[in-house]
Amino acid sequence: MGGYIGPFGVISTYGMPIVDVLLSVLVAWVFYGIFGGFIIFPVFGAATGKYVGRKYADSKYKNKMILLSSFVVSTIPVFILSILDYLVGPW
Repeated sequence: MGGYIGPFGVISTYGMPIVDVLLSVLVAWVFYGIFGGFIIFPVFGAATGKYVGRKYADSKYKNKMILLSSFVVSTIPVFILSILDYLVGPW
């Protein structure tokens, strides 16, 4: 193998017990999950949907406003991922 690239490049799985490998996988999953958004999407999506649903409860455009708000909220983690090299540094 050519080696790992990224913030976890120093972790080598070749001389590690299986428990340490699984711990490394969990650390990488949480790290990329936080920056990638699949951990925070349900929380922000539910909060946004509840807030916008209550704010526009009597409007006939309630569903459109929830959809628009969820689109706007989902662009935040995508933007963070797009500038991750700038934040963390070049890999």
